[in-house]
Order: sequence, then C-alpha cells, then structure tokens
Amino acid sequence: MLKDVPTMIELGLPGFISDTWNAISAPPRTPAPIVAKLNQTVNDIINDSETKEALRELNLLAAGGSPADMRKLVADETGAGPT
Repeated sequence: MLKDVPTMIELGLPGFISDTWNAISAPPRTPAPIVAKLNQTVNDIINDSETKEALRELNLLAAGGSPADMRKLVADETGAGPT
C-alpha cells in the first residue's frame, strides 16, 4: 500500500507480525437469545457485499463467527485460556 515505506522484514526484522482486531461484545449475563441475535446480525452485516467493499477500501478484513470463536480468539491472543 505504501510503496516508499519499507516493510519490517526489509528493515531487518524477520518474522515481525503486527495484527489488530476489534470485536463487538455484550455485557455479562446477556440472555443467550439476544447474544444469538446480535451475533447473527453482525455476521449478516459483515457478509453484505457493500460492507465488504467499504471495508476493503479501508484495507480492513472482517471475520465473523460465533461467540465461541470469539472466546477462543481472546484466549489465544491473551494467553488467558478458555473462558
């Protein structure tokens, strides 16, 4: 994207990885049907072609999934273990 800016590997940092992610969450003890509806709605939005294009223009990659997928990602990324 930035042709005149060297990559971290080009700067001598092989194996350098930088990722950022965001999530939508609900308060603790939110009823399961509400969590399921929120999850389905967010996945529908992420999979909408206009949303995908808008995110692509911002160089963002959206990945939907289930609440269990998010719990695993948080555990994997933070080393907190499954919750």
